Amino acid sequence: LDWTNVKRNKPDYSSVLSDDDYYDAPVVYDGKVINASEIPADNFAKPYSIKLGTSHQWRMLGGDWHLTNTLSYKQGHQARYTTTENATDYGVRTPTGDITVYNTMKINGSYNWDMNLGAEYKVQGKNKLFLNIDVFNLTNRKNIAILNYSSTKQIPTYEMGRSVWLELGYKYY
Repeated sequence: LDWTNVKRNKPDYSSVLSDDDYYDAPVVYDGKVINASEIPADNFAKPYSIKLGTSHQWRMLGGDWHLTNTLSYKQGHQARYTTTENATDYGVRTPTGDITVYNTMKINGSYNWDMNLGAEYKVQGKNKLFLNIDVFNLTNRKNIAILNYSSTKQIPTYEMGRSVWLELGYKYY
């Protein structure tokens, strides 16, 4: 079980101060006109997540086999994005005639199931030949990872869909 509480006004290190931030320009937040410096910090992280892992091992066909499953759930949260609108619609005059409007969108909780099936066979002395098959996002759920935005719309970025990886190798001892 994991709990994350991250609050800051910029979601990443590459964000820079906008003109609104620098000049403490008026913005619309929660339907009210305020100065940019008064915008409360945002909790953009998924607050709670929980993972359950299972691991099974057995001998079959002369080799050592294993199966692991990881089931995870990440709690939903409110994501913030901005749009640019006409300032006079809010009774404000700005040099550009525009005002930044802060909006929120609910990001639903996400479920995921990852699986690994593998086998090892002794081939010479202690050396082993091995095979692993990893299936990430087995159910191929469309989980929103983060919310990006443009000046006209919010654009969700999704977690990776189902992917299958095959690994074949040789362990030297």
